[in-house]
Amino acid sequence: MKIVTSTKGVSFENIAVDVVKVAKGLGVDASFIDRLITPYEAVKRGYRIITIMCADPLSAGSWLLFARDLNKAKVPNVFYTTVEGKIGRRHLAPWMREVRFVANSEYTASKLREAGFDVIDVIHHGIDLELMDNVSRDKSAGIEYMRSYGLDPKRHFVVLTVCQSHPRKGLALYDKAIGYVEKRDPSIKFFVITGAEGRRYFRPWQNLVMSKDFGRLPRETVLATMACAHVLAMPSLAEGFGMPALEAMALGTPVVHADLPPLVEFSTGFAVRSKEVVDFDNPLATGSGFVFEHHLYEPEEFAEVLLQVADMVRNKKDELEEWRARSRKVAEEHDIRVLYPDLVKHVL
Repeated sequence: MKIVTSTKGVSFENIAVDVVKVAKGLGVDASFIDRLITPYEAVKRGYRIITIMCADPLSAGSWLLFARDLNKAKVPNVFYTTVEGKIGRRHLAPWMREVRFVANSEYTASKLREAGFDVIDVIHHGIDLELMDNVSRDKSAGIEYMRSYGLDPKRHFVVLTVCQSHPRKGLALYDKAIGYVEKRDPSIKFFVITGAEGRRYFRPWQNLVMSKDFGRLPRETVLATMACAHVLAMPSLAEGFGMPALEAMALGTPVVHADLPPLVEFSTGFAVRSKEVVDFDNPLATGSGFVFEHHLYEPEEFAEVLLQVADMVRNKKDELEEWRARSRKVAEEHDIRVLYPDLVKHVL
């Protein structure tokens, strides 16, 4: 079995590694490759293939064509995918409807079906609970990384954000929320790990520390930093699933996010009300064939929820432990060893 994805997407690569681990645990000879192969090679070598990629008809067209051609060659395969909005009709081609999709959320499934795509199953993304527990026991990599940026989780109250600089990640609204918090409680520090382009969204707040290391850090360092943080903030306007929320829940770090459709399927996080949903369709800005559904919220409300959660972490330990117990239960239900066997079985 081959798990095929691109190393350009950090989350896709992590998921591929986890699927390989589960497949091997089931006794399947599995490995991960970061390139497309020919259907001829797949037939010749007797491969069974899981492709992990977004279902974007513009930026992932070659991956969709790969999956379609595997079907024509009768190679057992599925396309495990995510969608962050409506699929742009002008980029659709009839042959794309020949691909067999497994969606990562009910939200993704609904958007695929709206486009007439064949969804054979819905399987949430999973987390490796063993890895999460190891990180929780040894947070040294996270402490060291924070200290390299002048932050110490033992002395500072740290709100962490880890995301790329895509417009759907909501960094422009988050900048305003950070400003509100700085006025109310300047002791709270914001640590934002994003790409180089992410800096343009932010003003030089006194309580803001920025890193442009997104996509460059080892997985364990990111998770350890998340475990060290007091709160994880996800300012996203659109998601297909929302893996950082699930990771934070498994690590016992409270998470704040907007009430996006895929997140509310599983998250125990503290949700900020979305006031309206607007379409964002600008391929020049996103390089995408999606019409992103931006769930807009008031930055001041996001800041208020952050302050309330900070108060819980600092002063209401019983509430914090109750939240952690609920989150642990959901995390156990989302362990890769619980979820991904069903994905693997689709191609056996």
